[in-house]
Amino acid sequence: MSELIPLPDPSTQYHEGATFELHTHVAPPPNEDGCGRVKFTKADRAVESQPDGRLQHCSQYTVQPHSKYPSHQIILRKGLSIGLSHLRFAQVWMVECDGRTMVARFYDPLYVFDDTGAYDIFLQTRERVGTEVAAYTALSRFQGSLIPRFVGCFLAMVSAPPGLEDRFPPRSVQIVLLEFFPGESLRALGAGQDEKDEDEDCDPQRDIHFTFVCDEHKTAILDAVRLADHLFILSGVHHIDLKDRNVLLKETLPSHTAFCSSAECALQHRLSAESLITQLASQSGGEPVDYSVLTRQQIDSIPVAVIDFGSVHLVEHEIKRLNKMVTAFVERFASDGEHAPLEPTITAARLENNSRPDSEACQEKFHRSWRWSKWLPSTHDYLMSNR
Repeated sequence: MSELIPLPDPSTQYHEGATFELHTHVAPPPNEDGCGRVKFTKADRAVESQPDGRLQHCSQYTVQPHSKYPSHQIILRKGLSIGLSHLRFAQVWMVECDGRTMVARFYDPLYVFDDTGAYDIFLQTRERVGTEVAAYTALSRFQGSLIPRFVGCFLAMVSAPPGLEDRFPPRSVQIVLLEFFPGESLRALGAGQDEKDEDEDCDPQRDIHFTFVCDEHKTAILDAVRLADHLFILSGVHHIDLKDRNVLLKETLPSHTAFCSSAECALQHRLSAESLITQLASQSGGEPVDYSVLTRQQIDSIPVAVIDFGSVHLVEHEIKRLNKMVTAFVERFASDGEHAPLEPTITAARLENNSRPDSEACQEKFHRSWRWSKWLPSTHDYLMSNR
């Protein structure tokens, strides 16, 4: 493989004070089969290996806005998730729009870095935008409570990097615009005073304040995250990157009541340590809880919000892809003259049951995926304590 060509620095175009005009745009529908990790064709790879190959590709994939006049103008105020990092598809900024604070996710293929240089980031960018917009539509009942409000999908015409404007025309960049959701990042909140995380994305929306949280509150908050995950799946969206950096603790007013016995806990006077899952179970009289019928008031009482839907699967599409994989697996064994050990059928009901916050499968998944997180309670086994 030929040597990778360095990409330009995003800060030359995305920086504090930069302005962009947004045109209303209809996001491409997500592909039922997904684009996965599709490799560049040999011809496209040859273009990518040229010094200005990525800009050539950007020109090739540029589409013109349908509207002559922009519907909004935004001003960049603060970078939230920016720069070149392996498969970071969006440059995320806090912006000013119509006098309000919002969050803009710029899906600019020029600044998507793939350290292999082999995969078609244009197809992947297109798929991610379509899937993210579809996810916000499917989760509309949770907007403003469990997730940010979706303002819309827009197109901006962005000039070539400085010094190349005379060689390349403006390229189109898709933008997902969201209302700003106030809150505190779980990654920052759950870290110890002397355990600062060097990850640039550890706090997507707030300055970092490292504080102590007791195990009782950690358990209640993790239960809230698991409940949110289940509600998303019930609505047809599977979040595949539901980590502490993508979850906020909602803002609450301080109370005179002490909700836990730990005086050092940052949430002692801010948040009840009683899990909503526990409350619902006690009210069900021993019957399985039907989480699909939660009221708006109950949903609003969930103390966390998920702020990043750049890495999600639509459940309907995911089921079809998984079943295709199962079919191929069974056929391979049949062609070898063997019997497949299992012939399972992946269904929505199966995914929903496995995601129930009171199920062992869900608890094991979170224990595994959050095992390095400061949010696993330290004084007892979180997995065993929730069985």
